Amino acid sequence: MRVLVVEDEFLSREKLSAFFSRYGAVDSAPSGQKARVLFERAIEEGLPYDCISVDLHLPDEDGLSLLASFIRREQEIGGGWFSKKLVISGDTQRNVVESAVRTGCDAYIAKPIRFKVLEERMRLIFR
Repeated sequence: MRVLVVEDEFLSREKLSAFFSRYGAVDSAPSGQKARVLFERAIEEGLPYDCISVDLHLPDEDGLSLLASFIRREQEIGGGWFSKKLVISGDTQRNVVESAVRTGCDAYIAKPIRFKVLEERMRLIFR
């Protein structure tokens, strides 16, 4: 499995990367711009991400906009392949969670991150 972690906060990015490394190869990005570069490179190499974890509040871009752009790009590519998308955020307002689900996230996980919850969600979306 290949995972992309998009998280601007260093410690959270490191913890998430360590967690996801149990499932496979992990790339991480502190910004939307860096995430886009990694996402496109993975596609060009023929090794797209299986899972993408996105924080909603990035320094250069709204996480939902980034998530939507990944979904559009996967639709352009076609072939029926789509990565699983997780939103991990401290914003737990109902309208924000609903927006994330409408945008196309497979799971919404509230911060502070509880890795037991994250593991359960991973099992659900990859069953």
